[in-house]
Amino acid sequence: LAFMVALDDRFLSAEGLDAASVAGVVALSGQTVTHETVRKERGEAQITVGDAAPLYHVRARPFPLMLAAGGRDLPMRVAENELLAAALLNAGCNVRMHLYADRDHSTILTQLGDDADAVATDILAFVLGPHG
Repeated sequence: LAFMVALDDRFLSAEGLDAASVAGVVALSGQTVTHETVRKERGEAQITVGDAAPLYHVRARPFPLMLAAGGRDLPMRVAENELLAAALLNAGCNVRMHLYADRDHSTILTQLGDDADAVATDILAFVLGPHG
């Protein structure tokens, strides 16, 4: 959802905001193609990149993005995030992709509170910047 709120201008404009209102985005193990639930609702069996997919909304953004995935994540999730990172870079965005080999779809989040957690350390470094 973080991807969609930040990349699809419809969500920000509905609240009277625009991309300049976003300080940055951190997305952990995000889905970048149209989500399976949306595809089922629309009767789409195949993987798609439609208006409900972050990849569909790639364009230059004024804020930095941090994408993170676990090396043992859900099938295709790492590739999806790497594709989004490459597309955002190609569009001129300031984006960083982090891959944590020892994490899966759950532990990338559930271990954030652990002492010296690598994901939490990287998120803190991202939040504190600089991003240039």
